[in-house]
Amino acid sequence: MPTVTASTANVPLGGGAAGWGEPAARAVPRGRRAEAEAVSLRIGLVEGCDRFTGQLARTPQTVFEAVGRETVKGCKPGEVSRAAPALLGDREELLSEKVLNYAVRGAQ
Repeated sequence: MPTVTASTANVPLGGGAAGWGEPAARAVPRGRRAEAEAVSLRIGLVEGCDRFTGQLARTPQTVFEAVGRETVKGCKPGEVSRAAPALLGDREELLSEKVLNYAVRGAQ
């Protein structure tokens, strides 16, 4: 099985302190751990999220599952990435207006 590194994928895997060449198997848990420790909205850590958890959590989970299925089938990453926005659009249409307008970030 080929090893994907930043040099072969042409992107920094994990980025941050680890930099280029970090294996994805290390970068993904490290990134999620950092988001959890930072109480990040990116992983659903926001007060009041319990009212919408099912709707919000299902969207990224659906995308990850679809990417996994297509990757296992042997589809190229570029093909999978082109299909993901349509899938996200489909999921977004299922969310209620109340959810879509919840936890709006302030102007920067």
